[in-house]
Amino acid sequence: TVEYYKDGVKVESDTQIETEIVQLLAPEILTVRKDNINTTNKYVGYKFESTDPVIIPDTVANGEIIKVYYIKDNFDYIVEYYYENIIDPSKSVVTEATYQDVIDTYVDKVIPGYELDKVEGTPLTITENESTNVIKVYYKKARFEYKVEYYYDGELKENYTETKEAVFEDRIETYTPKEDYGYKFDKTFNLPMRVSENIENNVIEVYYVRKDSTVSVQFVDKISGNTISPEVVKEGKVFDIFDITNDVKEIEGYTLIESP
Repeated sequence: TVEYYKDGVKVESDTQIETEIVQLLAPEILTVRKDNINTTNKYVGYKFESTDPVIIPDTVANGEIIKVYYIKDNFDYIVEYYYENIIDPSKSVVTEATYQDVIDTYVDKVIPGYELDKVEGTPLTITENESTNVIKVYYKKARFEYKVEYYYDGELKENYTETKEAVFEDRIETYTPKEDYGYKFDKTFNLPMRVSENIENNVIEVYYVRKDSTVSVQFVDKISGNTISPEVVKEGKVFDIFDITNDVKEIEGYTLIESP
C-alpha cells in the first residue's frame, strides 16, 4: 500500500493498493513498483519532502505501507511600484512565500510630492504560477495649497490674499491683477512658480506702488482769475500731502488772500 500525505494529513482518495500474484505457500514478499510511486510532482503547489521508509525498498512484505510526504512549496511574488502610472523597477521587491499564503501588506514607498492612488492585487494568494504573483502599488502627484499675496507700498493687504490648490510640480504663471486706485504694478516675486510639497515655499508675491503725481501751485488774481506769476510744480506720489508753505511768493502789488 502507498499512502500520500499533504502537510502531514493523509489524502485518503490517493491511497494506492498494489497487488501481485504469488505462488501458493511462497513467502508473501511483493515487488515494489517504484515507477507507480510519485515522488516528484503529485500535487500542484507542493514539493516532495520524504518517504517512510526513507529509502523505498525493492520488495516489501504483504500489507506493508509506504508513506509519501509532500509539503507546500515556496514561490516568489513581486511588489511593483508605479509613479504617475510609470513603473520604477529600482523599487520593485521580490519576496518568497509559501503556496497559498495570503499577502495583504507591502512596504510603503511614497516619495515627496506624491500620495497613494490605488493598490492592485491585494490580498494576494500565492500560486505556483509566479507570473501571477504580483502586487502593484500606484502613487500619483498630490495636490498642495499655494498663495498669492498682494503688497501695496510694501505692506501686505491680507484680505486680498488668495489661497488655491494645484498638483505637485505644476507651473503657475498667472495671477489675478488687483491694481487699486492710485497704484500701479511694480514687480512679482516667485513667478512663475513650481508647486512644492513644502507649502511655505508656495507663495507668489505681487507688488504695487503708488503712481507718480504732481501738484501745480498757481498764483492768480482772485477777481480776474488771471495768472500773476509762473506756477510752481511739485512732484510726489498719489495720496501724498503736499506742503506749499515755502512756495508762497511775495508779488508786487498783491496781498495773499488765501491758499490751500
